[in-house]
Amino acid sequence: MARKIGARVRELREAAGITQERLAWDCDLDRAYIGHIEAGRKLPSLPVLHAIARRLDADLLDVVSAVVSPERGALVYQPRPPAPGTATAAGAGNPPQNP
Repeated sequence: MARKIGARVRELREAAGITQERLAWDCDLDRAYIGHIEAGRKLPSLPVLHAIARRLDADLLDVVSAVVSPERGALVYQPRPPAPGTATAAGAGNPPQNP
């Protein structure tokens, strides 16, 4: 997902004709962070994506369009299975039940 969003950010940024430095400055972010986003090494938060979209004169949905299923209009997300020996999301933080 991060790679697809990063590629879309790069595509929109280049279409807008601005540099990573300019985008970072305008969004109050570090230039290296923009580089990590575009390379797919970082998945930015929604507020960061919104700031990037606004600066690129794009809709937030346009930025995340790379991971949106057009048939369902929903984000396509495939969670990773839990690592061996870790708690599952369903049981995390819940106290044990007494019978």
